[in-house]
Amino acid sequence: MRRKITVFFLLLTLVITYLPGCSKENRKEAGQPVTGAQSGQIEKENKPDKSKEKTMGRYMEKEVTLPELSSGEVIIKILENADKQIEVYTLKHSDEPKYFCYQLQEDMTWKSDTPGWLNDGSAGKNNYAADICLGRDGNYYASFIDYGENTVKSFIIRSEDGKKKAKKLKIPYLEKETHTIENYHYYPSIEKMGILKNGNLVLYDTWDTGSLHIYSEKEDQLDKLSIGEEQNFITSDEDIITVNGDGTGVMFYDTATGKAERTIEFNNTGSANAYALKDDGTLLLGNSGGIHRLRNNGTLWETVVDGSLNSMSMPSLQFNGLFVMEGEEEEYYAVYTNNDGDMN
Repeated sequence: MRRKITVFFLLLTLVITYLPGCSKENRKEAGQPVTGAQSGQIEKENKPDKSKEKTMGRYMEKEVTLPELSSGEVIIKILENADKQIEVYTLKHSDEPKYFCYQLQEDMTWKSDTPGWLNDGSAGKNNYAADICLGRDGNYYASFIDYGENTVKSFIIRSEDGKKKAKKLKIPYLEKETHTIENYHYYPSIEKMGILKNGNLVLYDTWDTGSLHIYSEKEDQLDKLSIGEEQNFITSDEDIITVNGDGTGVMFYDTATGKAERTIEFNNTGSANAYALKDDGTLLLGNSGGIHRLRNNGTLWETVVDGSLNSMSMPSLQFNGLFVMEGEEEEYYAVYTNNDGDMN
């Protein structure tokens, strides 16, 4: 059963406050004596000094209306495409499952599309997508759960030919049985993945919640990374960004060297963290505490959105995705799963 997904659009509202402090004009209004020299300065000081204005801002949230779904249609994934558009992927349950993609337009309406690569038959009729992502290599990928007669397996497909069709990838790790329960044979279950620029796959297996597995399409396992239990992650060109194994901070793991380049201490490292990575290398991390910014090569976190002032701090909501849109001021799309309901 999939949980209901709610999307919020956070807008910035600036409140400008003048703080005169103990200026000479204030002293005059309070009845304090003003010398001649001071009197000659009053007119000048009455004029607003833009350099001394204190500007305060707060992000306000507005709910984004999701696409209108037909009966039996459920949301699978919300992601950002190469053109910085929000895409919502859905599955319509029927005798022959069908996938749809909705793109958010500038006027906040949704444009519907039927992605050929998800509907060309490569995934089979009785298998359902667990995760969909846009790889750093420019291709789309989807992981599926294959419920056989007495087996539960995963497989991964990749978009090809301009997203018109898909190719099923051969990954040895997915063919290795993990355990058996009541004559049911279980294999790795890939419910989250990321793709590096070189096409290597970063896989999160729900049977191994404290690790990430790194594979190439042509080779066996390249690396295995220890992470915090049940942690989300994001990939850059060669790096994996996630909470480290002991949960003390966010690490930047270089897959080329097989080492963590750096780890930035972060106190609020619960499992419901979502990440966004800007083109300039700035990292945004969202969780119930708010949205936090780490500049490229920085060492200090800056809280740009206070979660206690928004819905993200509600116990029933869990941060599921984060996207940033750049303009005069940054705008954020925050995706939540609602623990009070399901999507069916």
